[in-house]
Amino acid sequence: MEIDAILKLIETDERVRKHIQDVHEERRQLKMAVEEEKKQISEEAWAAVHEQVAATQKELDEKIKRDDEQNDKYYEAASRELQALYDAKCNEWRKEIYNRVLSDKED
Repeated sequence: MEIDAILKLIETDERVRKHIQDVHEERRQLKMAVEEEKKQISEEAWAAVHEQVAATQKELDEKIKRDDEQNDKYYEAASRELQALYDAKCNEWRKEIYNRVLSDKED
């Protein structure tokens, strides 16, 4: 009778140890799964950040290009206006400068 009780106790102890070992293994697996999920979330977040940075950079590059084109058009128009004004007033300005120089010498 005592041997049966001892054998039953040994059997129960082995079952409990196996159960505890299984619980520890399951806990270890869960920790690994959590770490893997954290890593995946981090990678996804960084990928989203890089994607947003690339999109913003593209937008800014396009805006800079448009602004450059607009500035070039403005410069060309302003340059044409100044050239036209110079062409129209060149002789008049020369005469005026000439007359001022002569008038200053007479004084």
